[in-house]
Amino acid sequence: MKTFIPDAEFIALNGGPVSVADMTPQQRESYDALMRERGMAFQKVGACRVIGSMLDDVENRVKSLAGHWAAETADRLILETLTIGNMSADYIGWLQNPEVSRYLETRHSAQTREGIAKFVEDMLASDKDLMMGIFLKEKKKHIGNIKLGSVNWRYGRADIGIIIGDMTCWGKGYGTEAINCLCRIAFDTIGLRRVEAGAYAGNKASIKSFLKADFRQEGVQRGRWIVDGKPEDGVLLARLSDREQN
Repeated sequence: MKTFIPDAEFIALNGGPVSVADMTPQQRESYDALMRERGMAFQKVGACRVIGSMLDDVENRVKSLAGHWAAETADRLILETLTIGNMSADYIGWLQNPEVSRYLETRHSAQTREGIAKFVEDMLASDKDLMMGIFLKEKKKHIGNIKLGSVNWRYGRADIGIIIGDMTCWGKGYGTEAINCLCRIAFDTIGLRRVEAGAYAGNKASIKSFLKADFRQEGVQRGRWIVDGKPEDGVLLARLSDREQN
């Protein structure tokens, strides 16, 4: 199986990291050429063969996501493995914005560019996690992230977490579209049986997004979280693959 080396060559060629949104036409051409050389065209439609082509045999599916690259398209979005090269410079601003981070555990610690870069690198190296950027097809704008993991390979299940960091994109259904997109990768490409999500009870928008993406609410954890100094329930949601429902 091919392994994606996260932008090291591109960074070396261009004198430092650069987000896709900020690339010059020449840099974008260089980046696309580099991806094509590795068999990973940047605008690839559908689940990327870097993961998908090796997973046809259910009994021999890989049991590690470390270093692998994936991409999937939806109606208005592109999801692709998040790297230093394609993430927006606005990422740190999302995490530092109290409205965006209200229901994120990152709100409890200081966020730095160095810390974010290390987190992205750790996700790329993880054998149980797939961290993907959410990009608008138009202008390839990075508006958020969605994460699958950690994967329990024994039981064929994983958690999903999502952030739509660009507040101008709230309330437009991008969350549901991204969740459905990642579920296709989880079920059809990686071969998982079940994906799970947890939400603060007060995070109505997140819960709505998951329910619209065919998740079912499976339980409530009373007083699991603390928000503004007060206990708040946790909501458990899950979705089964079509194989499991038939």
